[in-house]
Amino acid sequence: MQFSAGRVLSRSFTVTIQNFVTFFVLALIVSAPVIVVGHLLKADDSVGMDPGVRLDEYGELVVTEAKGSPASQGIVMLLNMIAQGVLAGALAFGVFQALRGQRVSLGACLSRGFARLLPIVVISLVTGVGVMLGMLLLIVPGIMLACAWYVAVPVTAVERLGVGAALTRSQDLTRGYRWSIFGMFMLLIVLMLLVMTVLVGLFSAMGSLPAAIISGLVGVFLGLYGGVLGAVAYHDLRITKEGATTDELVKAFE
Repeated sequence: MQFSAGRVLSRSFTVTIQNFVTFFVLALIVSAPVIVVGHLLKADDSVGMDPGVRLDEYGELVVTEAKGSPASQGIVMLLNMIAQGVLAGALAFGVFQALRGQRVSLGACLSRGFARLLPIVVISLVTGVGVMLGMLLLIVPGIMLACAWYVAVPVTAVERLGVGAALTRSQDLTRGYRWSIFGMFMLLIVLMLLVMTVLVGLFSAMGSLPAAIISGLVGVFLGLYGGVLGAVAYHDLRITKEGATTDELVKAFE
């Protein structure tokens, strides 16, 4: 089997839809601390922290900027970065189970995925900060790092490597396929903008609460899809480049 961006996107979508309830509960468990801290910090600010998209009085789509203290925004951004990495690590076991046609268990995802909690948190911080710094250097270095380190979290969860070794391993696995990974990034960004624009246009007329609920659900789905996408990409890269099997990847958690 050859690594294909289209195949990864398609199978990731199928796995996410088929296991949405289990993965959604998993995402809530991982995201709960971030949500609590975010609301506490928001309560301490005189203005809201959350960016949003809305329709103005003329029916034009406008983006509202995030407000609040820089420290509050930085803390929430950092926690979101960690939570997304932890979610991706916890999802890895469930994704591999789904790919071999087995039932995905919430308990198994939690116990197997969270067994590597600390290393996953560290690698999420290192890759997130590294990519952000790279983006500040004319954007291109950040994109290059994002593509090279794309499967660093699944590597950490499955292969039990340290930070440096996991980054090197991710670079080796993605070498030769980084343009495909970049293509996935761009497609996801375009789809996200299109979906959010359409949903805001449809539900803003119904009031702020329905729009907020729908936007929140879409955000959760996109977060889950992103985590599943990384695990499927890692799975397919291992099979393409090393001839590994799905059963071998699952056994790595035992």
